[in-house]
Amino acid sequence: MRTFREAERLRDQGAAESKRKAIEKFLESAAFSHTAGEQKREADALNAAGVVHYSLSEYRKALELYSRALVLSRNAGDQRTEAGVLNNMASAFINVGEYRKALDHLNQALPLCRTIRDHGQEAQILNNMGTVYCYLSEYQKGLELYNQALPLYLTAGKRSEEADTLISISGVYDLLGDKQKALEFLERALPLCRAAGDRGQEARALTSAGRTYSSLGEYRKALDSLAQALPLQRRTGDRRGEAFTLEIIANVYFALREYPKAQDSSQEALAIARAVSDRRLEGSALLKLGRLASLSGQHHRALELFDEATTLARAMGDRVLEAYLLTDTGRTYRALRDPAKALDFLRMGLERGRHLGDRLWEATTLYHIARVQNDSGDLIRARGSSEDALGIVESIRSGVASQELRSSYFASAQDYYGLEIELLMRLHKERPSEGLDAMAFQWRERARARSLLDMLTEGGVDIREGVDRALLDRERSLRQLLNAKAGQRTRLVRGNRQTQADAAAREIDAITSQYREVGAQIRAASPRYAALTRPEPMTLGEVQRQVLDPDTLLLAYALGDEGREHELRVAQTPGHRTGGAAVLRSGGERRGRWRRGGSRVDPARLGAGGCLAWL
Repeated sequence: MRTFREAERLRDQGAAESKRKAIEKFLESAAFSHTAGEQKREADALNAAGVVHYSLSEYRKALELYSRALVLSRNAGDQRTEAGVLNNMASAFINVGEYRKALDHLNQALPLCRTIRDHGQEAQILNNMGTVYCYLSEYQKGLELYNQALPLYLTAGKRSEEADTLISISGVYDLLGDKQKALEFLERALPLCRAAGDRGQEARALTSAGRTYSSLGEYRKALDSLAQALPLQRRTGDRRGEAFTLEIIANVYFALREYPKAQDSSQEALAIARAVSDRRLEGSALLKLGRLASLSGQHHRALELFDEATTLARAMGDRVLEAYLLTDTGRTYRALRDPAKALDFLRMGLERGRHLGDRLWEATTLYHIARVQNDSGDLIRARGSSEDALGIVESIRSGVASQELRSSYFASAQDYYGLEIELLMRLHKERPSEGLDAMAFQWRERARARSLLDMLTEGGVDIREGVDRALLDRERSLRQLLNAKAGQRTRLVRGNRQTQADAAAREIDAITSQYREVGAQIRAASPRYAALTRPEPMTLGEVQRQVLDPDTLLLAYALGDEGREHELRVAQTPGHRTGGAAVLRSGGERRGRWRRGGSRVDPARLGAGGCLAWL
């Protein structure tokens, strides 16, 4: 017993070296018990040694010891220890990605807990089963199991564990895109954490709330939650948690364009990440600092930071981070007016993004490739890259992305349309007889139609009124599953589990097909819904025939790349007469009545589509 207590004392010191010594002492205690023929104590010592290996992320070594402890606890008829060991084995199997084995062990443990009426252990097993089902993307099953665990924790008086389950439920809803529900469960968890005096759990809940508020664009609420989490993490010595929270704070300040504060938080996160040897957090901090350096015009410093982070990403095999870094490096070389190097890095970033199946990142990188090609005057290739990017943007926006994802990139999606318009206008200047000005006008109208739909959605307008509820529920369920699967695939890629990532990609393709099929059914059943969700803007010819009369000239404006303004004058016919008149403003348009007898527009200045355009 003395050796066992000494092992516990060493374990509780928390340092890696003392944990190694604790393992030796637990094994020494197990050997004494074996000699004495005390199978229960031997099982307890082996199980305890396995738990320490688990805390050191040595899951296979933990499993070896758990397996020995399981046999001994069964021989001793100790169902309580047997259930605990089975639960511990399941946790280890979860961490090595063997989810079916984890479920098998949990299913063995559950009836044992019910037999001995150990409500706390039963709740823990149900909680772990919920986690496994979520890893398997069976989110509703996972939520059911989490909800079964909650009253058992309440009965057992385990408030901290109850809070942990509430935080897990919140995480599932966040993953499924239901941010408000995620926040509701975090609000339930926080008072439990405080009542239990569990500062670590409280910090975890506050950090999760900050992250969710940030994804909703409620940045001040996010900062308030995160500011409460930081001192708790510092008090409990949770250095990794502190670095993670600082990283989110940096992201919020970045979104608010408060760059000096983002810089400070990123520097703090970097220092802690290095102190605790967390290379993933270190790489993320370096990426953020590189972006900030580039924004402030320190492009060479940005390249140094990106290069350092890329070395880390490759050493970890983190292909997601590497893809981001390659694209950011390409963007920085564009700022340094080195198009050859910019294209080299952007193309490498594009290749990585495609391999990862990250459609959003693929679109972003194609957009930046098009910008470099535009700078170089390679307008044909630039337009090809731009149209590829726009195709992805429109397909993502029309269905498969979560609201968070849509807002995170569609705030700047008008840039995609603006670049396409600019390329068409530049090409029109070279080839005025090909109707490229009319195509530019059409893209402008598509951008405006997209903005209208966004405003309707954000304004809470119910555009689905009259649509069959079963179809809408099916659509929502598939959308949530797509969001979750996309996140799961990214995690698998980052964890170098390529076989599982490829399987997830195939599932995403299948679910996407189902989603599109349901969307088609909804559009067929509700023309009003279809008109709002898939708006078809008027063509130039329709505007000329249905909107304009012989006395009206439409002036249409659009912003191209880097804010350059482009103007289109649309007349009903090339022979339209114009003169001075009061001009009415409506958004980006000016429409006026023009006196008859005024000056005639020179037909030579009108493009093939009937637009008068210039850069």
